[in-house]
Amino acid sequence: MTEAAVTGARPTASIRHRRTPAAPGASRFTVMDPSGNSIVFIQRDEPAELDYGGDLAMALAMLVELAVALGEPDADWRARLAGLTLTAEERDQVRAVVADPALLDRAV
Repeated sequence: MTEAAVTGARPTASIRHRRTPAAPGASRFTVMDPSGNSIVFIQRDEPAELDYGGDLAMALAMLVELAVALGEPDADWRARLAGLTLTAEERDQVRAVVADPALLDRAV
């Protein structure tokens, strides 16, 4: 055991972290340590249908890409992605999260 553990002393080195800024009305924020580990804090009564700037669309795009890579059916993910109403900016963000944006041509 270290001396700090035995005596109950706190480490003297400061812990540096990064916190994402909370926008007005936001119901979540992220804390990230220097190693890149992150924790997302979500307000308990956050509405289930809340979408943060195309997050759902990006997740579905990644699921399409993963299904294709694994040789599994991707039609359900594509259909859900195609059913979302996205702005041109959100469509660009979605296409940017996958290695091959052509995979999404029929969906976004």
